[in-house]
Amino acid sequence: MFSKPTRKVRRPLAVRLTLWYAGVFTVSSLAAFGLLYALIVSVVRERTDDARFSALARQAERFR
Repeated sequence: MFSKPTRKVRRPLAVRLTLWYAGVFTVSSLAAFGLLYALIVSVVRERTDDARFSALARQAERFR
């Protein structure tokens, strides 16, 4: 007799907890991937700029 109300309460709680954990996982994953993307872009831009400046310096030495 007491088991029926418990099942009715537990099922919505399980759904809410599942959705909550899925939302937290999604948000934290997006934040981690966004941070990783920003770091990779920063490193690639810095290396590209260094390569361009060194190539420009070599070209400038050729014409001196």
